[in-house]
Amino acid sequence: MVSPASSEQLTARLSGARRITRLGGVLLNVTDEQLTASIVVTLLFILVLLGAITLLLYQLKRTSSPRGRITRVGVAGVLALMVYFSFGRFVLESHLLLHPKYVSGRTIEYGSVFLKGEGIVFEYSVNGITYRNCNTFHPVPRDQIRVPGGFYLVRCADGYESEGRIDFNRPAAEE
Repeated sequence: MVSPASSEQLTARLSGARRITRLGGVLLNVTDEQLTASIVVTLLFILVLLGAITLLLYQLKRTSSPRGRITRVGVAGVLALMVYFSFGRFVLESHLLLHPKYVSGRTIEYGSVFLKGEGIVFEYSVNGITYRNCNTFHPVPRDQIRVPGGFYLVRCADGYESEGRIDFNRPAAEE
């Protein structure tokens, strides 16, 4: 199954067009240390969820009431969805950590990052496709980042080009 972002990338590659594919992103870790910490925490979270699912399924065998069985199956299903989405985050951040690709990105304006507060909108190009994302700038002070028109390195990975994260501690040459 092809995701909407990857189908747009494929269309743009085939047509040779330059297009902006998305704006957003909650996952904002940039440095190796931040990515490693996030991967470890996500992995521990997945293991706890899998343990809870195992316990619920074990209890399911021992539960005789239909209401108890339905409740346990429902809770196990919700936990399984949480594992699914957490695993996606784990894979993304693993690729960013183990197979980074750096490109030059340009700051556009101040924006808002979902659940994270104020951020900076930036754009960058990979393989002729222009992407636009928004990252928080913590812990770098706001007044040390040039907006608009600042050039910084953006970390992305093959297969996850649209998930680039700008590193305000690593200036890039102006294009």
